[in-house]
Amino acid sequence: MTVTVVSAADRAGRDVAAGTRDVAAGTKAWQLFADDPTVIAARVDGQLCDLSCELFDGAEVEPIVIDSTEGRDILRHSAAHVMAQAVQELFPDARLGIGPPIVDGFYYDFAVAEPFKP
Repeated sequence: MTVTVVSAADRAGRDVAAGTRDVAAGTKAWQLFADDPTVIAARVDGQLCDLSCELFDGAEVEPIVIDSTEGRDILRHSAAHVMAQAVQELFPDARLGIGPPIVDGFYYDFAVAEPFKP
């Protein structure tokens, strides 16, 4: 089957993997970009997906690089989830509040009986 990789520029301005590729049926997005660790997600026919999504014949695939605005948003969103899971494992009674990614990072509000101390 054939997929088309749409060029995406990272913050340094270099182009990431563009062109038409012949791939096996069942190929996952991560396999398409396995040689480029800056790719952290993909947009397949306009739909954002993680790198485990299966590609299909004729798909247009755009890599999302970590140095892009969208890539940083994905990283921050994922980091917020990891932090929330870690807090809940260490403090099982902690209740989750809100935890969005923000312009310069991410945060999470927790409801706990005793405030966290460093």
